[in-house]
Amino acid sequence: MSNGKDKWKNDPRSPDYDYELIKTRLEQLRIERKKHDMSSMIFLLRTSLSRNLGDMGKPKLYAHTHIGTKTLISDYIDEVVTQLNIICDTESDDFDLKSKYEFFLNVRQSFGRTALLLSGGATLGLNHIGVIKCMHEVGLLPRIISGASSGSIIAALLCTRTDDKIAEMYDPSGVGFRMKHKFSVGNANVNLGFPFSLASFPKSSPVQDFFERSHDPDTVVAKLERLWKQALLPTGVLFDVEVLTEAMQKNIGDVTFQEAYNRTRRILNITVSSSMQYEMPRLLNYLTAPNVRNLEI
Repeated sequence: MSNGKDKWKNDPRSPDYDYELIKTRLEQLRIERKKHDMSSMIFLLRTSLSRNLGDMGKPKLYAHTHIGTKTLISDYIDEVVTQLNIICDTESDDFDLKSKYEFFLNVRQSFGRTALLLSGGATLGLNHIGVIKCMHEVGLLPRIISGASSGSIIAALLCTRTDDKIAEMYDPSGVGFRMKHKFSVGNANVNLGFPFSLASFPKSSPVQDFFERSHDPDTVVAKLERLWKQALLPTGVLFDVEVLTEAMQKNIGDVTFQEAYNRTRRILNITVSSSMQYEMPRLLNYLTAPNVRNLEI
């Protein structure tokens, strides 16, 4: 039983997207394909191809059924894929291999590419390990990775490792994210951290925690003193920044954005907030900051 879901899919009308625009573009593409007009097909795809044409990527359109969305949207996507394959497979003196390469490069640039964005937020950053593991195991890990705050640490760990080394990140015996101190306030137990670790180097290598030195752990008083400064000074922090710098050096190495890209072909993007009120945030990658080292951020 379709219980009305197929009826919804087959009806192109919806206030959630511009179905008339998509219908018009689909008809234009089909007309040019039936005419076997290669130049017109190339022109239409080059000038009108968009990832979110008519707001067809709105999540609400993909929540009505278990699989798929409006048939009109699916037909449009299928037609675009068909014409891209035709352009790729057709040999023509007017459209040589170099022209094909430039066409697909321009289309990819305008259409955009899927990226994995790893947000920050303390322990939330550690959940990214599971996301990366699942996507890597099923072959869906994008080449473009972006990270902010704690997410930038995970992104850097990933983008400095070749495919055969990524699995080492899942072994819980290497890079440390441990924060061990507990103390009591009245009848309540307060935990300043959580136990967690992930491996990035062979087990024979010494482990370097990102938040404290295993051989010289912070005292509770030292952490509370740094935290107290947060209320008085803009530089107050809970954990020692020098320890984080040492951990980045140990676990990621002295590698630039360009070197990381050359090694893994993954594109690492790290956002950096501005220290000035009216200055825009910066996006660092192998194009905007090729010679900047990850540990310098």
